[in-house]
Amino acid sequence: NRLLKPRLYPPMFVFPLVWVPTKCARAVVVSLAWEAPTPWRHLPFASPVLVLACSGIVVADLWNQTFFVQHDLEGAVYAAMILWLNEAAYAWAVFRCFPLRPQQGMVSFGVAAVTFALYLSAVLYWINTPSRIPTFLKNSAAGPPPPVSRHRAGGARGRG
Repeated sequence: NRLLKPRLYPPMFVFPLVWVPTKCARAVVVSLAWEAPTPWRHLPFASPVLVLACSGIVVADLWNQTFFVQHDLEGAVYAAMILWLNEAAYAWAVFRCFPLRPQQGMVSFGVAAVTFALYLSAVLYWINTPSRIPTFLKNSAAGPPPPVSRHRAGGARGRG
């Protein structure tokens, strides 16, 4: 709650409205991939769709742990990048497994959601990194920044 947030940061009630349908769609796609007649039918855990879906759950939990528990914004950006790569690979696997089917739309929404989450993580890191925050924003309760003095401290030191 104490983080500076970008203009495109949605209200908190939007997050479950996006992530719950995204995860439900993932569950539907995974169940369809489990039942699909594919070359890996006898070894379902070798299915790229299932492997990438499971690794996506692990990486999403890593991002949650890094961002919400450890409050590590930089680590959250790295976890979000890994999550985006996993989601893109998952989408590729679904597109190969289910050509021209509704599953592709479900997965495309997930890629869009993870892309926006990566954007938010990167912007939150960028605007909340101490070296990047203007000094007058660091303590916004103190009001505007004090006027800059044109005189050096120490007065006439160094003058002949």
